[in-house]
Amino acid sequence: MSIAARQGRIREELRGQGLDALVVTDLVNIRYLSGFVGSNGVLVVGSASLVLLTDSRYATAARDQVTETDVVIAGRAYDPAVFAALPILRGFDPALALHLGKVLECSYHCK
Repeated sequence: MSIAARQGRIREELRGQGLDALVVTDLVNIRYLSGFVGSNGVLVVGSASLVLLTDSRYATAARDQVTETDVVIAGRAYDPAVFAALPILRGFDPALALHLGKVLECSYHCK
C-alpha cells in the first residue's frame, strides 16, 4: 500500500471516529505514514493535511522524504512548534500559532 493510501485510510478513520487530528510519536508509525526515516519527529495527521515536526538535523532530508506533508523544523525539546501544530492544521496563521506556542512553552516552564 502506498503512503498516500495509508494517509487516506487514516483520514477516513479520523472522520469515522469524529476526531480532528492524530498525533503520531512512534518513529515506525511516522515512517509508515509519511516516509520520514529520521530519529526525531512527531507527525500530526489532520483531516486535510499532515505536519511533520523534526529538528534542524533533518531539515533537508525531511522535505526530500515526505510528500503532501508540511515540515516544521523545531529546535529544542520544548519547542513551540509542538503547541502550534494543531492550530496550523486548523487553518490559523502559522506566525500567530507559533507565537502563542511560545507563550504556552514559557508558561509551562515558569510554574
